[in-house]
Amino acid sequence: MASPAAKQGDRIQAMDHHVVLVPSATGTTPVTQTLPFNGIIDGALCQSVMVQGRSAAVVGSVATNTPHHVPVGGTFAVEPSNKGLIVTGSATVFFGGHPAARSSDLAVTCNDPPAPLPTGTVVAESTVLIGG
Repeated sequence: MASPAAKQGDRIQAMDHHVVLVPSATGTTPVTQTLPFNGIIDGALCQSVMVQGRSAAVVGSVATNTPHHVPVGGTFAVEPSNKGLIVTGSATVFFGGHPAARSSDLAVTCNDPPAPLPTGTVVAESTVLIGG
């Protein structure tokens, strides 16, 4: 079934896990916190293909988390990149040699430790539909 084409300005959404060092009586305690990732697709786009007047997103396109993650009650053990990367796309439609990205395709976000599987989802609204 066809899905809306992703483009510049659409989003990647996920719930990320990050280790935060929280002050305690014995120093700091590592605590895993769940933080929302709401990234705007803004990088590595296909400039030669426009979807509703914006550059098309493809596998390899990047989103920037907005606003950036903020630790609660401590500091991050590893500073988040606040970036997401689209990793799945159409098997039959290619833009600039890359699979076209669509709503509901998967993305890797800045989990720490890294998640074993992609946890992000492309969220796109478009009148352009892409199959495969």
